[in-house]
Amino acid sequence: MNQWVILIPISLFITGSYYCLNLPAATSLALPEWLHLTESAFTYQLYLLYAVYAFPGIVMPLVSGLLIDRFGAHYLAIVFSLMYMIGQVIYSLGVSFRNLTLMLAGRLLTGLIGESIDTLNSVFITTWIDPTMHGKAFGINAAYEKVVQAVSDLISPRLADSNVQVATWVSLVACFISLIAAIVYFILHSKNRKPEETVIDLGTFEEKRPEKQEHSFKTILNDLKSLKPIFWLLFLMHFIYYATFDPYTVEFLQEKYYPEDTNMIGLVLSLPSMISIGALPLSGLVLDLLSRKSGLWMLPFGLLLEAIARCLIYFTSINPVVLFAIRGIAQSIVLCLVYSQVPLIVQQRLQGSAFGFITISQTFSQVCFPFFSARILDKYHSYDQVQLYLACCVLMSLLLSFIYVYVQHKHLS
Repeated sequence: MNQWVILIPISLFITGSYYCLNLPAATSLALPEWLHLTESAFTYQLYLLYAVYAFPGIVMPLVSGLLIDRFGAHYLAIVFSLMYMIGQVIYSLGVSFRNLTLMLAGRLLTGLIGESIDTLNSVFITTWIDPTMHGKAFGINAAYEKVVQAVSDLISPRLADSNVQVATWVSLVACFISLIAAIVYFILHSKNRKPEETVIDLGTFEEKRPEKQEHSFKTILNDLKSLKPIFWLLFLMHFIYYATFDPYTVEFLQEKYYPEDTNMIGLVLSLPSMISIGALPLSGLVLDLLSRKSGLWMLPFGLLLEAIARCLIYFTSINPVVLFAIRGIAQSIVLCLVYSQVPLIVQQRLQGSAFGFITISQTFSQVCFPFFSARILDKYHSYDQVQLYLACCVLMSLLLSFIYVYVQHKHLS
């Protein structure tokens, strides 16, 4: 079967999780008034909505490995997409009834599933796409993620400005697309299942199927020990970099640039995602064309662009359209490079666990860094200070990327 055909349902599978991920932030200008909360009280509630989503994702990517081994990835795709939709229904009911407990419960359930969907998505790509095309495949897949995020960031603030309930319930359309994609993938997988590999017994010269490796918590611990320090350096760099995906960006844009223009806020907020639609596949294509050594330099280059944009946001009043466009290019390069590096530095049998840990780095970042952002807001009552803090995080990640490139160059030489 054509590998690019099956990439269509693989990419569509993540529609719901990426549309709903930042929905609380995208509707954050309308939610405080609807929920009858003060700005300071809502700042804390917004952090909680992201924290309860992110906390389960610290463990679930590892647990999902056990579930994949036990039930099969194609079955779990349907189960996970259905459970995610149920969680989003609960969150939407919480918004409609102004019930924060229901909203948190819905985010908790979607958080339990959301990061596992990312892990499944990466496993699907490495299973069906030729290794020489991984850069392009991950680029196309990540571009679609940005399409979904751009749509959410663009239309959610506008819908919420008119009716925050409508903005929330519309997200179920994205969840339904994910469910349909999971069913299509299941059908394609069942009809075009790859045959199991065989090995030759050198004693009898007979073909034998290799014994299937069972996942358990013991094997997860063994995987942790087996992953090399270079992987953990990439993990740490990605963890710190992901601080830039901050839930308080909407409020910052309102305070500094657009006090009364929610439409422009939505446009600027969606700009990095829209830029990434073209930049991600292009980054993957360039990476596949470059040598392994030369391609490594794309990683610090992307982080340097992000650092420049963040510093300009804090120190100047340049039009945010320009700065957020630069951020879109930077994000495209960094995300493409991180995911394409995993198969190059991790042996094949550990790649499922490695992708799980990369997903955990994103999730754990979403737990930790927004907390510090909230504390800075509480102390200084200024979103400018949050931008300075995020710029420092990017500079630290940039430093780690230079160390990563140096170590890799030394190893390849």
